[in-house]
Amino acid sequence: NKCMAIGISLIHNDVRSQIKKYNSAFVSPIDIDFAVNKAQYDVLDRIIQEYEAGQRRSSADQELLRLHSFSGAAEERTLPNDVHKLSAIFLADAEGDLLDDKHFNDRLNSTIIPPSVSRPIATVYNDGAAKIRILPSASTHKIKYWKVPVTAVYNFTQTDGVITYNPTGSVDVGFPMSEYSQILNRTLTYLGLPSVNADAANLEKSIQ
Repeated sequence: NKCMAIGISLIHNDVRSQIKKYNSAFVSPIDIDFAVNKAQYDVLDRIIQEYEAGQRRSSADQELLRLHSFSGAAEERTLPNDVHKLSAIFLADAEGDLLDDKHFNDRLNSTIIPPSVSRPIATVYNDGAAKIRILPSASTHKIKYWKVPVTAVYNFTQTDGVITYNPTGSVDVGFPMSEYSQILNRTLTYLGLPSVNADAANLEKSIQ
């Protein structure tokens, strides 16, 4: 059951009503988009933090957490190009350890816990492209990762200072509605506007 994405026009309308309320100066749709897209990363990082702390493991709205299966037997893989942060690695259904270079090499040469089918190891590196090396080599490697948020776009025409929204060419925010107040408040913060409710203060604390 896919949660409904947040409409970019909805955020723009709410931001505009806040601008009106506080008699703030004109803010262009491009500036609002810029703030929305920065807000998405902040909210995603908070979701990841909570998830890794075990607070959101059963939440149904992990739209940005993807499972990717690699094909063909190999140990070196090119990562999908929309990886924001890796969450887990698997060989078939056995979860492995995602390690930095040093610990990867230690485990590689370990006689006590060498990489095995039941406890694989992986490390990421970049050789011009983002890669992951998973051992043992297999055809059933999988990764779970948080994907980069889609860049939201409010497409519009402007005639005599009047902005008209154009759904064609617009891109909605890739978060479920359950994150709406967080995205909106963070957007308002970037635009230097007061937030709509107290949630923003809590978000401020959690992402500092």
